[in-house]
Amino acid sequence: MESSSDLVATRTPDVVFRNIGSGSILVNLKTNEIFELNDTGAHVWTLLSESASTIASLSARVCEAFDVSRIDAETHVTRLLHTFEAQGLVRLHQ
Repeated sequence: MESSSDLVATRTPDVVFRNIGSGSILVNLKTNEIFELNDTGAHVWTLLSESASTIASLSARVCEAFDVSRIDAETHVTRLLHTFEAQGLVRLHQ
């Protein structure tokens, strides 16, 4: 069985990302729901716009951008992506 760090996250096509003032939001066009992102969430979303990524690779990039340990980054990225998935914003797959 693979660990969650091996899961690949892919953005769903019906989501729009916008920087608004000093913050960022996601809009799910299917549900018209709006999600406000903190700096880490916005950074992860931007990384996902570049390509589908594993949780492990996203966590490594979060470590580079923010002063956090690899374990903390992976915990937060995993939690964030599962929240995104529950809201229909990303798909997690092997």
